[in-house]
Amino acid sequence: MTKRTGVMVLIDLVRELGYKNPEKLANWIRDIIKNKEDFDKRFHVAGPERDFGRREEKFLLDVDAVVLVENLCFLKPYMSCFGKSMEDSREFQPYRILAKDKDFNKAELEKKYKRLRAELQTMKEESEDALRKLETFHAILVSGKPVDITKEKLVKK
Repeated sequence: MTKRTGVMVLIDLVRELGYKNPEKLANWIRDIIKNKEDFDKRFHVAGPERDFGRREEKFLLDVDAVVLVENLCFLKPYMSCFGKSMEDSREFQPYRILAKDKDFNKAELEKKYKRLRAELQTMKEESEDALRKLETFHAILVSGKPVDITKEKLVKK
């Protein structure tokens, strides 16, 4: 929260929520609030504010935006399940789909869920593999020896 009652800085709120990479997440949320639905009118507080000599905060939110920000943080990894609006670029599909009765194509959603689960599993496995090989990679870099990757194997078995 800032000095002005009922107003908060978006990046500070995302940090408080404890999400990884809060700067990137806050930028994404800012773009959603500014460009989708009527979120800008409902939740954005115009005007920069200084906070005890720190830099000017350019994106301030009304305290009523807390629930929206929390939900956007949660939804970010799953955005591919919702698709994009073909009718209006200002529509935010998760908002539209979740706000109405669940009469959307459940088979299509199930297919997207399975695809997303497989993608996340693959990313997890690739990350774990990269972490296992990190020490080897580091040793190659700090050894100071030149390596021609067209002729020499980096990983010797």
